[in-house]
Amino acid sequence: MSLCHERKWEISCSFNCDNGRILGVNNAVDHAGNIVFEKGSGDHTLLLGHVDTVLHLWKVKSDETTISGRGVVDAKGCFVNFVQMLKDVQVPANCKLKVNGAVEEEVSSSAGAYYVRDHHPADAVIVGEPSGENNLTLGYHGLLKLGITINKSQKHSASRDNVSVADQFFLIKKELESRMKDIDPDHVATTTRINQYKEEDRDVLEAILNFRISPGVREDYVSQLDLLVSEEITVDVLRATPGFMNKRNCSLVKSFAKSFANQKVKCKYLKKTGTSDMNTLATTWKDVPIIAYGPGDSNLDHNNEEFQS
Repeated sequence: MSLCHERKWEISCSFNCDNGRILGVNNAVDHAGNIVFEKGSGDHTLLLGHVDTVLHLWKVKSDETTISGRGVVDAKGCFVNFVQMLKDVQVPANCKLKVNGAVEEEVSSSAGAYYVRDHHPADAVIVGEPSGENNLTLGYHGLLKLGITINKSQKHSASRDNVSVADQFFLIKKELESRMKDIDPDHVATTTRINQYKEEDRDVLEAILNFRISPGVREDYVSQLDLLVSEEITVDVLRATPGFMNKRNCSLVKSFAKSFANQKVKCKYLKKTGTSDMNTLATTWKDVPIIAYGPGDSNLDHNNEEFQS
């Protein structure tokens, strides 16, 4: 969904905790604000969704076959499926299923996922993200988010030697992309925000530049990237999450492959250019298999036309 609104997700988690009681399932809200459902006891699989919310600007509609509205694809459909499954499934002895609805997945803090990483250990993880019912997501690109500020003395725009802060930003972006190409030739770069204004006798531009980092690039890639440009320009690292790719030969992927085969479905394995809570968990959960699976077309993510059928 779009940017998380703190009070809204607090209300959402409290509502789901109070009204989502299922016989044989324990539920609670943890210290990060995540909603947690547990069934069984022993070695456990974590099913990790997210419950970011937006202000009520997009009306949710439903009929007998379809539900539409902001967030039904990314990623309430996945989370609802996890909870419904927990209601219906018979958990084997000495096993536990834990469904966690994490907060702040859609913002840079990822506070919910970091809390899960540090306080909810698991033996295997299924992340609730839209892959489509016949696909399995094995990996996501990482995210390097840079805050760029240009602050320089004003000059008349007609001056022959004047370079505006806007022109200068695009030169900087081109230079940083060139430097990143030496580290990750397959990166994806996107400017997500530009704000230009005047401050007394200074021209100021603030921008956010995102680099999507391929799985397999060294985790310390930021230390390899030269961020020095000039005295008028500062570049701050706002977030640096490495990419992640799960192995196809692990037990979790094999279990999904067997289930697909039983349904006579040919599974397609995906690597996405986006970033998810999978990346956050993988920063320390080195030997834990993590995949993403869920209903919906991810091309509709963050789209006013989101729907599930």
